[in-house]
Amino acid sequence: MSCFLCGKHRPRAMLKSKKLLGKSQPVCAPSCKELEEQLTAAKA
Repeated sequence: MSCFLCGKHRPRAMLKSKKLLGKSQPVCAPSCKELEEQLTAAKA
């Protein structure tokens, strides 16, 4: 699935539902920036 905020594809385990614009949308957990930092640190 893709994050509603950043648009990047992530596994469901890395997403959480957040109510945006009156609907529950999948977003990165805990946040787009923190998740990206964790993934790049894991690759290095």
